[in-house]
Amino acid sequence: MVRYLLWLMMAVSFYTQACGDESKGPKLNPFALINQEFARDGLQNFEIYVAQKHKGYYLTYFEIKLPGTLSVGAVFSEGFGYEGYYSAPVLLNERSVKQLEIILHYSTTADKKGMVMCGNSVDLSLRDLLDAKRPKWVEPLPPPAPESESQSN
Repeated sequence: MVRYLLWLMMAVSFYTQACGDESKGPKLNPFALINQEFARDGLQNFEIYVAQKHKGYYLTYFEIKLPGTLSVGAVFSEGFGYEGYYSAPVLLNERSVKQLEIILHYSTTADKKGMVMCGNSVDLSLRDLLDAKRPKWVEPLPPPAPESESQSN
């Protein structure tokens, strides 16, 4: 009886989800653009856009990897002109485009602080992101004009 109960508990544990709801959140497809304006030293500037939220999880870490050569965390920020996206710039020579891997780590930690207990990761390739369909660019609103001294008096 005890063996049966232990087996049942182990079998059920494989089907339970520790946290998060994978059905939540809009479906935002990642994509990449080449930005010739910021190319330098023979390197092209690629701007990689990824969803801020994926299946109810928040992007907490953005890893860029050249297998056998390099693995670094990229700095990402709000994707200018693409609502719901973060973006990260990458300067890269054209020979490495086919090899570059991107690993996105999502977790339940919205503020990107503290210990991450669960989440998921998404593996991407730069080559695929360059061919991916991108959403329509939306021009962000300009910042509010500063109040002049004459209006305050």
